[in-house]
Amino acid sequence: MVWHVFRFIVYIVVVQSVFTIHSHSVAYGSSVRQVKRFELNADESEFIKNLQPLRVMVDDNFIPISYYDVPNKLYKGISVDLFVSMAQGIGLKYQFIHVEGMLWSEKVELFNKGDVDVLLPVSINDQRSARGIFTSTYYNSHYGCISKKTRHVKINSLDDLSCYSVGVVKESAIVPLVQSIVDQARIVVFPGQEELYSGIRNGVVDVGLQNINVFLEDRSNLEYFDIELMYTVKEFPRKYSYYLTKTDQHKILAEIFSRYIDSVDCSELVASYERGEDELILRYMEQKSQGRVLIALMAGALILLALISVAYANHRKMTSILSATLKQVQSQQEVILDSEHRHRVIFENSPLGMIRFSNDGTILDCNDKFVELMGSTRADLIGFNTARQSTLKMREAIGRALSGECATYEDIYVSVTGNKETALRVIFNPVRHEAPTEVIATLEDVSKRREAEEALKISEERYRSLFTAQLDAFALHEIILGADGHPVDYRFLAMNPAFESITGLKIENVLGRTVMEVLPNTESYWVDLYGKVAMEGAPLRIENYSKALNRHFEVSAYSPQRGQFAVVFRDVTDQHNASLELVKAKEAAENANTSKSEFLANMSHEIRTPLNGVLGMLQLLENTNLDEEQSEYLLAAVQSSRRLTLLLSDILDLSRIEAGKLVIQNLVFTVGNLRDSVLDLFAIPAKEKNLSLQFSIDDQTPSSLIGDEVRLRQVLFNLVGNAIKFTDKGFVAVDIRLIQVQKPAKVRLLFSVSDSGIGIPDSMLRNIFEPFTQGEDTYTRRFQGAGLGLSIVFKLVNMMGGVLSIDNNVDGGTTIYLSLPFAMPHGADQATRQSLSVAVQPVRIPMRILLAEDDRVSQLAAKRMLEKTGYTVFTAQDGLEALKLLAENDFDMVFMDIQMPNMDGVEATKTIRNASRFGTRSKIPIIAMTAYAMAGDKDKFLAAGMDDYIAKPVEKATLIEVIERVMANRRENVV
Repeated sequence: MVWHVFRFIVYIVVVQSVFTIHSHSVAYGSSVRQVKRFELNADESEFIKNLQPLRVMVDDNFIPISYYDVPNKLYKGISVDLFVSMAQGIGLKYQFIHVEGMLWSEKVELFNKGDVDVLLPVSINDQRSARGIFTSTYYNSHYGCISKKTRHVKINSLDDLSCYSVGVVKESAIVPLVQSIVDQARIVVFPGQEELYSGIRNGVVDVGLQNINVFLEDRSNLEYFDIELMYTVKEFPRKYSYYLTKTDQHKILAEIFSRYIDSVDCSELVASYERGEDELILRYMEQKSQGRVLIALMAGALILLALISVAYANHRKMTSILSATLKQVQSQQEVILDSEHRHRVIFENSPLGMIRFSNDGTILDCNDKFVELMGSTRADLIGFNTARQSTLKMREAIGRALSGECATYEDIYVSVTGNKETALRVIFNPVRHEAPTEVIATLEDVSKRREAEEALKISEERYRSLFTAQLDAFALHEIILGADGHPVDYRFLAMNPAFESITGLKIENVLGRTVMEVLPNTESYWVDLYGKVAMEGAPLRIENYSKALNRHFEVSAYSPQRGQFAVVFRDVTDQHNASLELVKAKEAAENANTSKSEFLANMSHEIRTPLNGVLGMLQLLENTNLDEEQSEYLLAAVQSSRRLTLLLSDILDLSRIEAGKLVIQNLVFTVGNLRDSVLDLFAIPAKEKNLSLQFSIDDQTPSSLIGDEVRLRQVLFNLVGNAIKFTDKGFVAVDIRLIQVQKPAKVRLLFSVSDSGIGIPDSMLRNIFEPFTQGEDTYTRRFQGAGLGLSIVFKLVNMMGGVLSIDNNVDGGTTIYLSLPFAMPHGADQATRQSLSVAVQPVRIPMRILLAEDDRVSQLAAKRMLEKTGYTVFTAQDGLEALKLLAENDFDMVFMDIQMPNMDGVEATKTIRNASRFGTRSKIPIIAMTAYAMAGDKDKFLAAGMDDYIAKPVEKATLIEVIERVMANRRENVV
């Protein structure tokens, strides 16, 4: 019995070996046909003859492109057959190097080191092109996407990969493609195929990508790792060619290889391998498994022979071993059946409609998607003969496919069985490239694509209409580079009608020509500028003057693609000229405004100087013995002088505001001082008209605020003065109250000035704040004034960030409201009640005062007012005389006029402050007393070294106030 078993094992081994040895007997290059003439010239033949034998390494496991036939110990496949045919044709010497078990990545490493001359097959990519030389392409393949069966991954396009982690094999040509779609952090590179399969099974990655031939030949491993093929990537075919190391000799050899490849037709060779691809894969797998089985059987035979001498009892054990062997063979058959099952799953679940036609055009099988697209039933579709019963165009397409030719159909198709209208794209793939043949077809619903194309067409038509109808000119150009790579010219490629109307250049005379041909005087600057836009892509927006057209253009330029630039421009010559006229008008207005300011300054100075003398003398007369009639005359003269002074001040304030030279000063002030100032100034005028003058401050109003007290007082003086002037009986009332605490240290106060006077006519309310506007516009005017007060009030309130409104009573009386913001001083108590200020009367001490004044009347008036106040006064006619007196005498203070002969007051002040000969006298208080009262004059004089400022005409009270203020400041500085 043992002997019979041994004979049976030997029989299996021998038969199996004979089958493996003879099953792949293929003649190299038998299916390669020459379609173009190819021959080597003498130099090339000599080159091939002298060339050392090429060292060639081949991928062992890449059916049908290349594989190693183990029993016959030789390489086969599309790539190998073509290479051998080519080598034999040109007399090339070569040597296939085979190392059992060597990985493809190890072969690539040998190639990179220069230990191998040629690698095959290799797909083309940029990274490999940098390290070696590729020949022409001889075969196209595709990538495949795999995943664990239980993972439920859905991949319908490459874009879906971005949702998953992706595994690839090191040195795979698909790596750059994956990196362009998937985030780098989601890509895992594995050293080999089995590591990739293990990574997918263990959840390291969701999907794997590799050449689909690798997956098809490795079906047993896919089954073992519970992995299935999910998707075939047809968008990016892999192009295979021969890969040579980068040397000068190999560059020549690659050109010869490419010419040979281009001269032959490999379709029969490719078809023969692709037709037998499944068989080759199965046989290759059988060879691998048979090798393992053969070893197992031989080992079993040896064991059996060794055990024959021991005991016949081991018969059962040998039987068990044989049974396991037979089960392994059965397992291989199950793998094949499983592969067929997977292909069936792909067929049924494909997102495309799929059909299998017989060789006469009858539908043998179809999937559910096809049934859905036809709007029919599977029963009605199976057996339908498309080659005879369909539309003419469809019959023509399938007819070509049945003849062995690939064919495509795309059109609106109405299903014969389901009467459903669909936009279809059908690709017919013949199973064999000979007639008659079965056909496999795929159908795709392209309705949405056609809708998108139609929408694109409509969009292009809309764009074309806009392009044609737009008023701005458009022109597309291509830049022309010189030999040195710099722009030298540009050519007109497209223009719209507006280009013709704006430039006056006919499109037919410009299209296709260069700018130097059309406008030879074009400056090279513009060529360089537009060249930068075309080559670097930076957009440009400029205003351009064309000398050739004598026109100004507003130009926007951009680059739609490298080497081209488009411009959109409009003629702005009229706007440019108008802008120039506006600039000229602005300059003229500014000159006129400057002249006005200079005139006002001169007028102010020339009027204030004699007015100072008049008012000064009148004030001196007040201190003399006058009878009642003389006092009446004197009072009238003083009031007239003061009204003229106020008019001058209002004119200058308005001028300063309009010129933007009046600056709001934010300083700490006491709110109670406002009440004192108003009551002190207007108590007498109100009493003379028997009016009740009231001033109230809300208890919640802070006692101290930060703001411009001078301008606020000016506003209140104007409003109260107006109220008294236009009220004959009744009252004038001022009220201040807190209305809002905006944020920490910020408050808003409401000021109201009410009267019971004649009110403001409604017709005048709109213009009441305009300069020189008055409530009366007749010759029978009862009230004097220039109409500047309310205009100044309105502008000052706006400058202080406030608002103003008027409540006009039809029965008489007016209330003007002011809302103004203020800041709180640091540490101030906002709830502090208003307290009355107690005036402290300064103690006057005798002083020696030097008065520098060139006008005799003004000098006399000031001298007498100072002397009557109790001061000793010395006078000087100009700055030089003032310096001499100061150098020789001791003085306590200097009043300095500004405009004087020989030396003005500013120069004299600077000399006093800087000259060493004055010693301690250089620090003497100096007060400017001048008719210069324009904006900035005071600051200019203080900057020159003066301590204070008083404008002419000078009131005696103001004069004394300035003296006491300066001396008080001096005493504080000393302390």
